[in-house]
Amino acid sequence: MQVEEPVGSGVGGAAQRGELSLAYQPIVGPAGGEPVAVEALVRWRHPRLGLLGPESFLPRLARDGELHLLDDWVLRTATAQFASWRGTAGAPAGIGLSVNVSRARLMSPGLPELLAGAVAAAGLDRSLLDLEVGEALLLDDLHAAADVLGPLTAAGFGITVDDVSAAGTSARHLQAVGARGIKVDRSYVAGLADSARDRAVVRNLVERVTAAGLTVTAVGVETVAQQTALAEMGCPRAQGWLFGRPSPLSELGALPA
Repeated sequence: MQVEEPVGSGVGGAAQRGELSLAYQPIVGPAGGEPVAVEALVRWRHPRLGLLGPESFLPRLARDGELHLLDDWVLRTATAQFASWRGTAGAPAGIGLSVNVSRARLMSPGLPELLAGAVAAAGLDRSLLDLEVGEALLLDDLHAAADVLGPLTAAGFGITVDDVSAAGTSARHLQAVGARGIKVDRSYVAGLADSARDRAVVRNLVERVTAAGLTVTAVGVETVAQQTALAEMGCPRAQGWLFGRPSPLSELGALPA
């Protein structure tokens, strides 16, 4: 369901009314072990339609040219909440924060300053913040992507390339933007149990990306069979409902540390 009312102009109001919130999903280490990071995921508790996931309202915001407003709210809120949570007794040590950043926000001015201000205000080390960017950005114009992402990595922030496909991102792309790693498109992970092609794709990505010294995260892991296949391939990280659904940070303290 996509919201068809003018939500673009309502983003600021939704934030001020406390209708926007963040849920966090763990990213775990080998064989589903300890959490190494959490990903911030935005939700909108709409006054008429109830709790909405991003797929319901992001397309309209993009069409209205206001997606950057949501990005800025998420970045500021996530860094503040994460820093506060890291100071609690239940937070695993050494854990990082991943935040999605839209192409529109990456290509608009002021992002380095926003990030620097957000982590400084939260008292958070820059190396703990990982920005997830879509693979299409690199494939469409690698030079432009490097111009945007290079200064961010040079400033100490991490970059992970999301939704990586079979014949897409290469080591050259990743090196050009200083990426820490990739996230494998969930469609390939879904087919691990019964598709030889999907298993071959994931295995190839794991082998060539880890050989370059970077990290691979398999997204959308929901079954033990998928987890077992990933462990056999040597995939270093995984994320999905098998390990935890998006929830408030206060509920993640129960994860194994």
